[in-house]
Amino acid sequence: SHGVDSCQHRVENLVRQLPRPLYFVKRDVADYFPSINHERLLELMAEWIEPDDYLFKLLEQRIRFEIIEDEEVRTAERGIAFGTAIACFFANLYLTPLDRRMAKIKGLKYFRYSDDLLAFSKDRESALEAAQGMATTFSELKVTSKPKAHRNFFFPLTAGHTDGKFEAVDRFQHLGLEFRSDNTVGMAREKGRKIRNLFRTAFRRKRKRFAKTRKPDLRAQLAVDIAHDVIEEGFRSVAIIDYYLKHVNDESQLRQLDQWLAEEILSVTFRNGHKKGNFKKIPFSQLRAMGLPSLQHRRRLLRHGHLESHFFTMRNENLIAQQQRRLPSARKNISGTDSLQTGKHRQKTLVRESAPC
Repeated sequence: SHGVDSCQHRVENLVRQLPRPLYFVKRDVADYFPSINHERLLELMAEWIEPDDYLFKLLEQRIRFEIIEDEEVRTAERGIAFGTAIACFFANLYLTPLDRRMAKIKGLKYFRYSDDLLAFSKDRESALEAAQGMATTFSELKVTSKPKAHRNFFFPLTAGHTDGKFEAVDRFQHLGLEFRSDNTVGMAREKGRKIRNLFRTAFRRKRKRFAKTRKPDLRAQLAVDIAHDVIEEGFRSVAIIDYYLKHVNDESQLRQLDQWLAEEILSVTFRNGHKKGNFKKIPFSQLRAMGLPSLQHRRRLLRHGHLESHFFTMRNENLIAQQQRRLPSARKNISGTDSLQTGKHRQKTLVRESAPC
């Protein structure tokens, strides 16, 4: 199982490096959390923890729960409570038999984020073996594949190349990103909509301030400042935006988002919707002078290391702190003084080791 950020980087690199044709198998478990079988989950947990251990008993209490059905109380046989911290552990544990099976397939690249599965290989037979392995494991674990996410497809070597077992495509979506056969990476359509909604929501929250501001230039400046805060200050919005900017290399898509943001700001300014004529009243150059942010420019700064996202900096600091809490206190060196160089090296190592892939 892979962390989403590390997973996407590896998928991008492998899709770019591997030759065509390239065969993919994509699955997503239908109603995953409600479908987890308790007895099977406990069997898997017993491989890691002794059944008579206190920890096993404690986790078993979190797995088994009672439900009322037809006015009778009975113990549920499947399903785990979604949204709890321990649910993620159970969800990852339940599909470990699939992880082991996929690891045995020669030449297969396999990624799992909870119940979202992606496997691919330049070898057609390895991809077919992965598809069969997933079907077998799903049956053993008593889960099913979500029909919309059940796909076997491939990037062909040449246009017009067909295959009876795999659908020829030039792109696919995985965890919010769109990977394309020409090696570009863009945002899935609904994710672009999600980013636009971040700005719309921020503008709506400040509607009272807009109502008090009469002059168009001042209203435009207020909207620009709000858009800047969405990109720079809001922890949730920065996390969402910078995640996609780290991976997307489709400049045209980001250019369109920048154009939309400028139009949205003028729409808020003049209260008349997205009209091209608004740029005659306040030109694009004037918005830039006000400090209009650019997703395209921010993406370049992030990709080239000239800008460090507050979200990813905070995430790495938290990972370092978590690791240090598990380590014994730093030892003294031979001279009896603390080795700062060793401490710095340890921090860098911890960040690197914490990457899920």
